[in-house]
Amino acid sequence: MFILLPVLLAVLCLAFNGIRLHSHYPERLKVLEILLRKNKAALREDTFREFMYAPCGRMLVLEALDTLGYKNRYSEIARRYPVFSRKLLRERNSLVIVPYNDLKGEAE
Repeated sequence: MFILLPVLLAVLCLAFNGIRLHSHYPERLKVLEILLRKNKAALREDTFREFMYAPCGRMLVLEALDTLGYKNRYSEIARRYPVFSRKLLRERNSLVIVPYNDLKGEAE
């Protein structure tokens, strides 16, 4: 009886994560369509750059290259844009923080 509650919570957690994961599917299809249109005439490796930050983006790039018939070019692109590259992480997280004065609410 006591094991029923943790099992129920685990099932609900997995179901919630599955629903959340599949809710991004239409957006993924739109991005895939955009990548296919941009690379239809000729392969432009710079269009894949922003998707090489995370493993899910890499899978999207691999799917796009496979659809376009350039699956063998994935390794070149992956070498050019490593997942945990300091340069890519610095560019991705280049947020400028402006300190505000608490009393005035203006930038210092």
